[in-house]
Amino acid sequence: MFKASNNEADYKALITGIELCYTAGANLVQVFLDSQLVVTQLNEAYEAKGDTMAAYVRRVREATKLLKHFAIMHIPLGESAGRCTI
Repeated sequence: MFKASNNEADYKALITGIELCYTAGANLVQVFLDSQLVVTQLNEAYEAKGDTMAAYVRRVREATKLLKHFAIMHIPLGESAGRCTI
């Protein structure tokens, strides 16, 4: 058992989703995520604070280098229900 912030959980799910897409043969990936913080950090509108968040940003960037195209967009939580986010 360990404590993880919602943002850490979002990053872990995003990294896993990107890796699964790549493994399945996808090279064009568009992500809709309800975490505004994660989206703005990845779009470089907001700097990741702390070593842990910066490491997650680096890991996502490494994973997306495997893809031909990667885009991420924020979608409000209420609008994301019932949608596949990756």
